[in-house]
Amino acid sequence: MEEYCSVLITPDSVRDGIEDALINEIIKETCSCVIWAKRLVVEERAVNFIYPQKINKPYFPSMVENFIVGYSSVFILKGDNNLSLQIKRLKGRFYVHKDGRLEIDGLRLKYGARIIKKEKETGSLDVYEFRLHTSENLQEAAVVCVVCANEEEINHLRYLAPSLYFEIQKVAANMRVS
Repeated sequence: MEEYCSVLITPDSVRDGIEDALINEIIKETCSCVIWAKRLVVEERAVNFIYPQKINKPYFPSMVENFIVGYSSVFILKGDNNLSLQIKRLKGRFYVHKDGRLEIDGLRLKYGARIIKKEKETGSLDVYEFRLHTSENLQEAAVVCVVCANEEEINHLRYLAPSLYFEIQKVAANMRVS
């Protein structure tokens, strides 16, 4: 069985010249292949759809700013049925201790995680790391496609990735209803 995963490389990573190294390492380590890629400025509306669970976080405005200032690269990868898990492990841990210490490893450590720290009203830290965003399931990959791909690109995925295409159709229909 195959799995599809989106990889969104942020403008900071593109500007810092690590985009190719990041995606090539992911492809090599997961034995996956790119079936679609695009470079674009991710608009605020798209960030809202990609990260709905983060909209009320104190760092969210900084996330939006990070995306709209330059070009991001978006990739859809095709791999075996545990591709998302493989990529998650490869990205590494990003753990914030109660005292504010960070534990970072994997690609996040190797390529220098960019970190946003915002103090919550409660006095605790809300921390967000950004270099790349990856989907954890087919629906998240479909959301990225819906907000980043045009109709022709989505139709092309019908043949390359039928299960992803079907999920894109469901996500697009739900977004129109909302």
